[in-house]
Amino acid sequence: MMRSPRYLLNINAELVCEILVKAIRHTGEAVTGNERGRWVINLSGGIDSSIVTFLAAEAVGPENVRALLLPYRTSSPASREDAMRVVEALGIDYRVMDITAAVDGLYAGKGLDPNEVPLRARGNVMARTRMVFGYEECERWGALMLGTSNKTEALLGYTTIWGDNASAINLIADLYKTQVRQLARSIGVPQVILDKAPSADLEPNQTDESDLGFSYYALDNVLVRFVDHMMLPDEIKAELWAEQGDIGTDWDACVDKLCGVATATTMRPGLVDIMEYKRRLTPIVPKISRATIELDYRPPKQWGR
Repeated sequence: MMRSPRYLLNINAELVCEILVKAIRHTGEAVTGNERGRWVINLSGGIDSSIVTFLAAEAVGPENVRALLLPYRTSSPASREDAMRVVEALGIDYRVMDITAAVDGLYAGKGLDPNEVPLRARGNVMARTRMVFGYEECERWGALMLGTSNKTEALLGYTTIWGDNASAINLIADLYKTQVRQLARSIGVPQVILDKAPSADLEPNQTDESDLGFSYYALDNVLVRFVDHMMLPDEIKAELWAEQGDIGTDWDACVDKLCGVATATTMRPGLVDIMEYKRRLTPIVPKISRATIELDYRPPKQWGR
């Protein structure tokens, strides 16, 4: 019998929520001796940071959660509005701190115009600056840092070392973006956040999916087969074309980009293997899937399948 196309990515949202809430409490207790310790979250207004904030408030109470809203001068005002929706829905404490002076000051110290540097380079500086703000807040408030990167981002290297991948516990790092959406719907994340296109908010009209070249739905359907079920690229292509057909995604191209190409004449690694170096320094990750990064899934350094 043919499986549902969504079968491999389905989760028991209630059970996952319970696991993640307990993970926050147990980590806090292990580090501080108090399971209802304090937590800081860099809240962007996107779905990932929003769901982590909801889970933290459930785990330790809104009085023990502080959200940092850290805009840069080019940030969209809508991002702050969405972040405030989460703050108001949960009744948590928050701080708004503009990082423009810190980011531009770094470039001024190097004698560079921040408007002239590549967007990717400036974006990485912004991500690391936000984490510096977050950890400084943790030190003064006696709190721990909660991470907000999902499994899709971690596998594809769509994250910044010592930036958004730095935390005491990365709560959703074993959930694909598609699964994050399932969980977010179940716990009441505002609909406007669920509906908007995921974006790093580095420039107008920039989206994650435009950067990655494929929809999260397509990426996750390939990744869950490659990583969790250890299928070979040709097997993944055959299954996705058979199950999902032509839905506007070039499954062959998607698989080749993520999983690589291995033939008698060509051996080329994909993004998952290339970006392994970014996954070597990871915080605590609550285990949800059958192939958790750095626990069950660690590709060989010399690539080949």
